[in-house]
Amino acid sequence: MVEQPYHPRTNIVIVGNKQEYHMLYPLVHNDYFDILYVASVTPEHLLCASPALVCLSQHWVHTVQQVRHLFPYTPIIVALSQPSPRQEASLVTMLQQGADDVIASTCGREEWQARLRARLRQYPTPLLGMQSQDGMLTLTLAQREVVVGTRSILLSMKEHVLLYLLMRYAEQTLSSRFLLQTIWGVTYQKEVDYIRVYMSQVRRKLEERSDQPRYLETVSGIGYRFRQACISKSENS
Repeated sequence: MVEQPYHPRTNIVIVGNKQEYHMLYPLVHNDYFDILYVASVTPEHLLCASPALVCLSQHWVHTVQQVRHLFPYTPIIVALSQPSPRQEASLVTMLQQGADDVIASTCGREEWQARLRARLRQYPTPLLGMQSQDGMLTLTLAQREVVVGTRSILLSMKEHVLLYLLMRYAEQTLSSRFLLQTIWGVTYQKEVDYIRVYMSQVRRKLEERSDQPRYLETVSGIGYRFRQACISKSENS
């Protein structure tokens, strides 16, 4: 008998090619999980899924750190299609970069289900959105909505991810490089001007006075910070 997870609605996102998805689906699926397929690690698509757990196929192990930065409180499972003793060093790296578990696709379905449930128990309910401490700014993930006061703000997909990260790590200073590599990927190294341009665009849309920002602060020589604490919105809140 399958034990029901703690979350009434549980989105499991599988990242990989179609063949890997069809291989993993029977192992991951049960009556309490909604299985969503994403072909690549694209932050915009992952956020819209509001995942309770992310399952990366072997070909996406290089993105473990990016996914962990995007979802600091979401379990990440790496599925190995062809495990071998020579992979020990890379397995250690995956775990160090933020993976919670590494499971061979050759393991049986019962083991997969047990390990998925174990990881889900260790984390809070999936994040659906966030609200600034003053109650004036709200961001939702699946609907990709941003509201300031009574105004609905239209953000591009990457602007939405940028604001999400700043609110998710509210009151912490995030470097331009951290933001760049979390949004665009680890291969981006020197294009930090992207962040400056996008931050300027988000400020113009959100702030009453972009020269005196209420929410989005520039930390000279380092990066950016969301100035207020944020309240997380989940199914239980």
